[in-house]
Amino acid sequence: MVEIARAILSIRLSVGDGESSKITPIIILDEPTAPLSIEERDELFKYLLELKKHNSFIFVSHIIPEVMRFSDRVYVLRDGKVAAFHDLKKQEITEDLLFKEIVGRESYYELLTRVEHRLVEPEKRKVVLSVRNLSKKGFYKDVSFDVHEGECVGLFGPTGCGKSEIAKTLYGEVVPDGGQITAENKPVNLKSGPHKRLKLHIGYFSGETGKELFLYWPIRKNVSIINFDKVSSKPLKLFRIINLKAEKNLAEKIVKTLNIKAPNVETECYSLSGGNKQKVSVGKWLERSPKLLILEDPTIGIDVGAREDIYEVLLDMKKKGISMVLVSDDPKEYALLCDKILMLREGVVQKVMTNQEFRGVMEL
Repeated sequence: MVEIARAILSIRLSVGDGESSKITPIIILDEPTAPLSIEERDELFKYLLELKKHNSFIFVSHIIPEVMRFSDRVYVLRDGKVAAFHDLKKQEITEDLLFKEIVGRESYYELLTRVEHRLVEPEKRKVVLSVRNLSKKGFYKDVSFDVHEGECVGLFGPTGCGKSEIAKTLYGEVVPDGGQITAENKPVNLKSGPHKRLKLHIGYFSGETGKELFLYWPIRKNVSIINFDKVSSKPLKLFRIINLKAEKNLAEKIVKTLNIKAPNVETECYSLSGGNKQKVSVGKWLERSPKLLILEDPTIGIDVGAREDIYEVLLDMKKKGISMVLVSDDPKEYALLCDKILMLREGVVQKVMTNQEFRGVMEL
């Protein structure tokens, strides 16, 4: 909000006092809500809709509901060309239509219907992770749940409900005050860090590519860094030798599987688009195949096409038996990926819902 106000004022102050009243500032908003929570987005749009009375905007976004809420006219771009145009003052359009025009293929709703058969029956699977009475003062209290093989459990609630802190606790980034975590019937040291959790086959993937990737390393090295055993040998006890051919082949496999758009696996990750950076991040975990993968905002800030590609990969990982815990600000991600959802408020689990119950409540 401060940045937008500054942009408007800078235009008015750049002209004389008498002329400023005649100026209608044109503000270009490039993905202004990408890093924001649902609540923060709502506050921003209340502000923007008020500003529209005296200012004009060019709004760039991949979040379809926002485009439909804020825009008067919509130009849909695909591969650098205008794929469609809509005047929202004269015609009504649906999210489904916009999605198809953006990606040129099936919509979220069709994907949602198609994934229903992939949801698991937890009681028929072994327990991979068990959480009992986990508490952290000021964040969450007496949280208990089980995660079964191939199951995705969602932690859902407003900003500040404790869901992010629970996820980071499972990965070892936050130390709880009390409770128990059991991984495959073995107690987990609550003070152990992420490197120890990785040895227990617990991985963590966030949508923040700046944390997930070494941006000035090539794709090849970013994939192999977490799959070192697969691309190296140990002829002597003191050191390992990297097999460059194996490293290249592994990266090329990931690039092909996830349809990552890059000249080759030597391309440095900083030069990739946001969606392709995210695919590299997912790809390294796909190859690592942890028994449990903690997902925190896995598709934040990327376009709908890349988002669907990542959903497909995550669903395939579930099919292979990889379990997941999801934290997100997008209800549709829970509907697509989760088998059950824990509804959190002020750090306390209020209710546990099945996928179908959650869709009904959210009207998805």
